[in-house]
Amino acid sequence: PTGTGKSLSIICGALTWLARHRARAPAELSDDDATRPEWVRAYERKQRQLQADPAAEARARYERWESRVRRRELGEARARRQAGRQMGRVTTAAGRKRQADKADGASDDEHMVVAEYDSGGEQAPYAESVRRLLAARDRGRIAYDSDDSDCGDSEESGEPEEPSLPKVFYASRTHSQLQQFVGEIKRTAFAHTMRCVTLGSRVQLCTNDQVRGSARASAQQLTERCLELQQGKQRCAQLPARRTPMLDFRDALRVADIEDLAGAGRTRGVCAYYGARAAVASAHVVALPYNMLLSQSARAAMGISLRGSVVVVDEAHNLVDTILGVHSAVLDARTVDVLLDLVQRYFSRYWQRMRGSNVVYVRMTLALLRALRKYMQAAAAGTRVKRVGEFLQDARADHINVFKVDRYLRESRIGRKLNMFAERAGNAAKRTDHAAKRTDHAAKRTDHATEPAAYAAEPAVAPATAVAALEAFIECVGRPDRTGARIVERQGTHGTELAYVLLDASDAFGVLRLEARAVVLAGGTMAPTADVVAQLLPRPRSALCAAAERDDARLDPARVRVFAWGHVIHASHMRAL
Repeated sequence: PTGTGKSLSIICGALTWLARHRARAPAELSDDDATRPEWVRAYERKQRQLQADPAAEARARYERWESRVRRRELGEARARRQAGRQMGRVTTAAGRKRQADKADGASDDEHMVVAEYDSGGEQAPYAESVRRLLAARDRGRIAYDSDDSDCGDSEESGEPEEPSLPKVFYASRTHSQLQQFVGEIKRTAFAHTMRCVTLGSRVQLCTNDQVRGSARASAQQLTERCLELQQGKQRCAQLPARRTPMLDFRDALRVADIEDLAGAGRTRGVCAYYGARAAVASAHVVALPYNMLLSQSARAAMGISLRGSVVVVDEAHNLVDTILGVHSAVLDARTVDVLLDLVQRYFSRYWQRMRGSNVVYVRMTLALLRALRKYMQAAAAGTRVKRVGEFLQDARADHINVFKVDRYLRESRIGRKLNMFAERAGNAAKRTDHAAKRTDHAAKRTDHATEPAAYAAEPAVAPATAVAALEAFIECVGRPDRTGARIVERQGTHGTELAYVLLDASDAFGVLRLEARAVVLAGGTMAPTADVVAQLLPRPRSALCAAAERDDARLDPARVRVFAWGHVIHASHMRAL
């Protein structure tokens, strides 16, 4: 029952294992043979250290890099303060405005064009040295989004990837349950030896009040505004150009829930959202909601690796339904119309400035959208259920490699460019509308219904919402190896709707199980457990499970261990009323 200490019992056991795993000493080899050279014995000692901790060398390299960055930024800050005292403030506000106006024009459109996309060597005729030069030109700022390849976190910039410690991932349904879980950790002795971080969305962790106000409580608009500030000239005040504030924020965290992270971010003047993401690698416990854990693309975007870690899923009685919901998507005819118009206008303006294979893949995306719109327009009334391959064939889109389109949308991040382009076009239309109103005094006395429809009408679907719906739908359709996936065609409020429905959760859960060291499913109403095991771990039959015999063994239901305890209250103390 609720409140009897299930989560506390599980996390104490998991953290006890983690503490013993960290303290486990490597098996010592004898060094008694003095006849061997010293360099041979030194090599053996190094090999023993690597066996005990494979990430020790990578961790030492990262710590050396971090120390160099801190010293360099400290020296640069001192030099700037000294130069400011000597020269004074010679740049006036008017001078700064002239410089900003001079930088406008081509630079405004430059960050609107999608960067060169490498499709795996198919359409990339450039030499490796030329690619490095193009990548160096595209870089130029620190990007805090982990799935942004144009950031300073590249190999050429000299920053190594921070190695991830073995950890415990705790997932639950709501943020209130995660907050309660973190509070239970604070009551234990592990609070003094473990570091715990809670992951959330920008809605919970954004510390820029101006951005939050402009988003008008919309999660999608808040995300787009945040990403726009990273691409534009006006940088978010909570994302410092220096790395030291983020490193200090990460090091100061011990056991923090959502409120603790947001408060620490406001105190230190840094973004708590990206600060929490930066603290994942060095944390021992990571608390996160279901959707971040169960979605492979969300884990990749957040920089989460489950390798060698233990995953604890609390309230797991509804895990199957959650997996099916996370891996489902809906796309309607009105959204397709908005997307087709948006992509066509974007492509017609910037296609001559696109490089590499971007032109090919944008045209492929347009062809897919046209096929979807034509199929929806010809759809008859009623509800039909089709396999993914059958649907693509009926839509005359079977010649389009949907998997490559999905990868292009994710890796090129063209969705952000489309959102910025749509917002700029909308602002230009509003300015034109206001100018027309100022010049036409007679129109001010008339009713608003007499205004031109081109400016008075609101878009049917927000561009950011349409782009997100397309990315979710293409990501689902681009996975034809999933078992039990169907396309449901039906008539909705805004025309024909295409719903991707996943009926078998075993493949999606199998990816998580193969990556993690162990998965613990806990809940007060898990019975009948045989039904849960049958839905999550059926006998391997898909391409994923048949990849190797080792994977077959790890997904074998016979390896599941079930623990069940009765009610904590004795039967003699209960009475039915």
